[in-house]
Amino acid sequence: MTRHDILSSDSASKFPCGQMPEQTEPSPQLIGSTFDLYQGTIAESARREAEQLQAQPNHFALNCHKQNNFKSVQWSPDGTTLLASSASQTLSTFILPPNLLTHPTPPQPLTPYATHHNPEPVYATAFHPSYSLAPEALHTALYLASPADLPIRLLSPFSAPSSSSAAVATYPFVHPATDAFTAPHSLCFFSTAKFFAGAANAVALFDLERPGEGPVRRMRTCVGRRSRQMGARGIVSAMSISRDGLLAVGTFGRWVGLYDGNGEGGAVAAFPVASTTDAYRPAASGAARARGNASGFVNPRYEDGAAEKGGTGVTQVLWSGDGTYLVVAERMCDGCSVWDLRFSGRRLAWLVGRKAMTSQRLGVDVWGDEVWAGGTDGMVRCWNRLGEREGRVESDWGFPAHEDAVCATCWHPDGSVLATGSGQKHWQDEDEEVEYGSDSEASALEPVTTTQVGENSLKVWAF
Repeated sequence: MTRHDILSSDSASKFPCGQMPEQTEPSPQLIGSTFDLYQGTIAESARREAEQLQAQPNHFALNCHKQNNFKSVQWSPDGTTLLASSASQTLSTFILPPNLLTHPTPPQPLTPYATHHNPEPVYATAFHPSYSLAPEALHTALYLASPADLPIRLLSPFSAPSSSSAAVATYPFVHPATDAFTAPHSLCFFSTAKFFAGAANAVALFDLERPGEGPVRRMRTCVGRRSRQMGARGIVSAMSISRDGLLAVGTFGRWVGLYDGNGEGGAVAAFPVASTTDAYRPAASGAARARGNASGFVNPRYEDGAAEKGGTGVTQVLWSGDGTYLVVAERMCDGCSVWDLRFSGRRLAWLVGRKAMTSQRLGVDVWGDEVWAGGTDGMVRCWNRLGEREGRVESDWGFPAHEDAVCATCWHPDGSVLATGSGQKHWQDEDEEVEYGSDSEASALEPVTTTQVGENSLKVWAF
């Protein structure tokens, strides 16, 4: 039952004899926000954050004059914690106050419980599926992070807060040919003890109970770089497992692959998101060998002009609640595609008007039969009745959430509140005069921070 079904049943009990009032759009109420805590540059927000945590600010952050925009926001499985990644290469955990819904007015300030600074940008994060703040289960309050050129980190908000050496465990992901660290662009837990990491043309399986060790298994998503008959080609940038144990992977090469057995089984299908026709279906193994196709995939069929103008790489793959439909989001793309996987992967609908023509990842979420997405115009939009409509589908409604790009849109696990994050890189016009300091030689090389641009904030909304 979706949130709309619950609201409809409540209204029906108040209005007997079927005399239902006309439905109105939801009115979101802001109940929590970081306000101006992260507004401005990384150096400015680092000082404010250090004051809140009563800790020393990060040395790197104090010398950085870039905008401290948020990059991603996630809810923990138990709904108690928000994990936010920002441009300062910092992972912040926000443990929400228990009275957030009981005292929604005025909006309560959100401050981080702990911060983990990383020496390199963080590509992906994932909460442990058993994450809980219950006193008897604090050992499960864990999450994964993949910083560039470093091993995968297992972190906890209770392990040395505000420290850069707070990793509970590390898992090296080394390229077999070069011995260089591979930074996964996507992470996904397979169970409470195993997780997947997405790399170039491959998915690696790690054992959480083997810290300091590499993957226990590597699975290729395609045959080779030069082969045209292959599966999901490119860096695996998104992963999601359905309730039936079907692993969906999306790549920056604009491919989607499906694998059964929670990802440990064989390939079920693969298709390019630029195509509106059937997905790749595994051919008979004997026929595939006769054609020299080791992967068993048959060639796709394209229809000229049939596909909508696509993006430059998959950033998210999300399953519907019943595992029937797959929503695919891309960067530099003004819509999301909906694929019906009951009929060999037919593209069912194109959700238009997302306003996401940017190379930045803009988060999308699916709750019940609704798809929610933020845009560069600060709006959060909703498309309901997922799977019931075909072709081009306009958004059903939306609301202004921020004064900058909405980089994250995620629903609480029980559907009660919505979390959004904002911010993006802002480039100065070439003709705009830059004011320089004159106190030292270093100040003559860096522009002095003047006015604040955009909005970098985390908000929580109640409906």
